[in-house]
Amino acid sequence: MHIHGKNFFSIPSSTFLGLLLLTDFVFILLGIAYLAGGGMFFDFYALDTDRGYAETFQYIKEFWILVLAGIYFLRTRSWMYLFWSAVAGYILFDDALMIHEKVGEFIKFYWHLLPQLGLRDQDIGELIVNAAGTVFFFLFFGLTYRYSRPAERNILFKLLGCLSVYAFFGVGMDLVHGPMDKTFLDPYFLVLEEGGEMVAISLMVWYMYSLPDSGQVRV
Repeated sequence: MHIHGKNFFSIPSSTFLGLLLLTDFVFILLGIAYLAGGGMFFDFYALDTDRGYAETFQYIKEFWILVLAGIYFLRTRSWMYLFWSAVAGYILFDDALMIHEKVGEFIKFYWHLLPQLGLRDQDIGELIVNAAGTVFFFLFFGLTYRYSRPAERNILFKLLGCLSVYAFFGVGMDLVHGPMDKTFLDPYFLVLEEGGEMVAISLMVWYMYSLPDSGQVRV
C-alpha cells in the first residue's frame, strides 16, 4: 500500500517505539484498573493472566524479535542474529507455555526442595531452570561473540543490555515478589514486574526494527 508515493508500512523507528510504549502504557493502566477494582473486570485485563491482553501483546513482540532476527540472519548469515532469534524463541515459548514454572514445579517435587533464604520451594525450582537456560545461552553468546565483527558486537551488547533489564524484572523482581504474595505490597510488585518486562521487550523490538536504518542490514 502506498500513500503519496510512500510506503504506508515504512514507519519511522521513533514512531514505532512510541506506538509500542503507548500500547504498553494502556495495558498497564488496564492492569492497574483491574487491581483497583478488586477483580470486578474480566481477568483478561490483568497483567499476569496467561493469554490475557497484556501477555498476548508480549507474545506478539517476542515473535517479532524472533522473525526480524531470523530475517537478518538469512540476509547476513551472522551468528549474532541467529543468537537473538534463539533467545527470542526461548522467551516466547517460556512465556506462552510457562516452561520455567512447570519444569520448576517438577524439580520442586522430584528433588523434594525446601524453602530456603526466604525463597519458596517453587522459586528455587524456577531459579534452577533459569540458571540452566542462562548457562546454555552464555555458551552460545561466547561463540556468537567470537565469530562476530566489531559492529555486530556493538549490536550484540546493546541488545544484551535490554535483555538484562528484562531479566532484572522477570527473574530478579519475581524472586522478590514471591514472598510478597497475598500482602498489601503484592499489587505494587506485580505492576512493577510485569510493566518492566513489557517495556524491556518493547525496547528490544524497537532496536531490532531500527537496525536497517543504521545500514547494518539490507531488507
